[in-house]
Amino acid sequence: MKAFFTNAKFLFVLFILSVVTTFIYARFMGSQVAPLTSKQIVAFEMAKTTDAAGAQLLQFKQQQLLPQLIKSIQLDYGFLLIYPLALVFGALFFGSISKSGFLKEAGYVLVVAAVAAGVLDAVENNAMLQTIKVQVTASTVTTAYYAALIKFCIIGLVLLYALACMVSRIANKRK
Repeated sequence: MKAFFTNAKFLFVLFILSVVTTFIYARFMGSQVAPLTSKQIVAFEMAKTTDAAGAQLLQFKQQQLLPQLIKSIQLDYGFLLIYPLALVFGALFFGSISKSGFLKEAGYVLVVAAVAAGVLDAVENNAMLQTIKVQVTASTVTTAYYAALIKFCIIGLVLLYALACMVSRIANKRK
């Protein structure tokens, strides 16, 4: 089992496949919810107050985009099963090519964080659907906001980790 987590070539293939699948599904989602944009969806995810969320919902209703917003959130349940795999395989792959023991160990922590990002995305989706279908409340808006914020931070952390591993690899090749 350990060979699975350390075989760089195998991890690279899994990483590339999961990234390609993530992009294909993201494009599919976009085609299903047009003219709603990802910028509008992220703005709703990051609505920090009930006033902001309520104003955005009113705008979605006026633009007749509420059905697309709901469909986008529903489709995101499929997406949240895919993109964490890209993060997991990315953390494992970049850790496997790093020459730093610390970075390799950090990759295993980020695997858990990547799975947590998917769970947080589900929590965020549930809170947004409650906000849309039931009522705009401080608890649902706050839950969606913080779940999205932490999720995006984890994604950013994994990307920075990949960069650090590449820099470590290049630096150690020059020695």
